[in-house]
Amino acid sequence: MRSRLFAGVLGAAFALSPFAAHAAVITQNISVDINPASTLDGSTDLFPSSSFNEFNSSLGNLNSVSYTFSGDVRWTGSASPNLGLGSAGFLYAGTAFLVGSATSIKCNSYGNCNVSNSATDNFAFDLTLVTGTGSTVFDLGLRGNSGDQVSTKNSDNRDIPLTGTVTYNYTPAAVPEPLTISLFGAGLAGAVTMRRRKKAAGA
Repeated sequence: MRSRLFAGVLGAAFALSPFAAHAAVITQNISVDINPASTLDGSTDLFPSSSFNEFNSSLGNLNSVSYTFSGDVRWTGSASPNLGLGSAGFLYAGTAFLVGSATSIKCNSYGNCNVSNSATDNFAFDLTLVTGTGSTVFDLGLRGNSGDQVSTKNSDNRDIPLTGTVTYNYTPAAVPEPLTISLFGAGLAGAVTMRRRKKAAGA
């Protein structure tokens, strides 16, 4: 009778107790350093960020990836600043997939240009491109007049990279809550005790 009771407790531990599955985030810092100055070719020139870790699927289910970055670049070249954000995205196996739309960049008459952008991507296929156990990079695309130059050196000749973050929003892999583990332990211990008593009684 008691053994059946313990078995019932053991079953209830798994059947009734909920599993923890709360949303979680992983945030990593990135930077884009354009030093020495780079000459634009008139199309979109890509500048990779510092590398960051891919999302390890053993942690759970990836729901979205987002980025944000900001900072200043120094522009020199043609009569008036003509600098824009061509694209911003992640580079995987040599291919960039877009997560941020093209945006204009504000430059003053001295060639100091403020660059900022952010976006979130939750398309299932795109998320597979940042899932793994290796590393990847954020890719910043700048476009401007052919022959113009950009760098992250300011007017004081100090190199100040663009900085930002990459964030993974995910649902952790389900694990038993403490109550489930406790009930499991109690049920198992009780079952072992009853088995020993039964054997002793039959000896």
